[in-house]
Amino acid sequence: MTPQELIGSGILEAYATGCATREEITLAEEMLASSPEVRAELAAIRETLEKYASLHAAEPPAGTEEKILAAVGVSRPAPKGKVITLEARLFRRLRNFAAAASLFVIFSAVFSLLMYFEKSNKAEENDALVAQLNRLQSDYDSTSNMLNTAIADRDQVKHEMSMLRDPMTETITLKSMMKEKPSIKAMVHWNKNDMMVAVDPMTLPPTPSGMQYELWAIVDNKPQSVDVFSVKENPGISMLIPVQKADAFAITLEKEGGTTVPTGQMYVMGHAGSTNP
Repeated sequence: MTPQELIGSGILEAYATGCATREEITLAEEMLASSPEVRAELAAIRETLEKYASLHAAEPPAGTEEKILAAVGVSRPAPKGKVITLEARLFRRLRNFAAAASLFVIFSAVFSLLMYFEKSNKAEENDALVAQLNRLQSDYDSTSNMLNTAIADRDQVKHEMSMLRDPMTETITLKSMMKEKPSIKAMVHWNKNDMMVAVDPMTLPPTPSGMQYELWAIVDNKPQSVDVFSVKENPGISMLIPVQKADAFAITLEKEGGTTVPTGQMYVMGHAGSTNP
């Protein structure tokens, strides 16, 4: 076998992670001893595996390690030493580098076996490992999305709380303008520093399909559109846009996207300076 044939066979990938057979180890070491090209290729493979493990150094979901161990047919390695974790963070989603390093051998083995099986045309084994990795990637993506959503929610809540605690924020009660629904109400929070307006829908009904609520600033008895927002089953505060001047605020139900003048039912209204519930 020539150096080029060895490089193309996948044996070096298996050798790099200790997955090669005795015959393959013997062949690889003979070529390594005599061929600078083979030695350079082995160094490149090891560098690639290290980069691969580094890119995936995040905590997998529970049970992932056992699934991969079963897929590659090895038993769990005995723990060596104490794993020191980072300080607790949001939902404790990430491990420290020591935990990532403990998974390095597993990821490297799966990666190298994939390349080996592909080059050896072992379709069944390759398909099984591809399926395992696809499931693992899906779990990573799901966890990452959950974490990003949680971080965004946390930042949103912090911003809302900061605004509500600001002594320059005026809270305006918008009371029902509908005889058939006298108990509905909403709140407008208007910060007089940045003039930003936020709406708490409170008891406004969920928005029907194809419709949105529209907030209006009433200036000299003329309504000016502020922004549109939707209300779901568990509504939260909607951060809208700055309003420089308003004598009152009102909310109507309009077609999705809003309008330049009110055309729909007015649900609630309140005058600036009205803070009574």
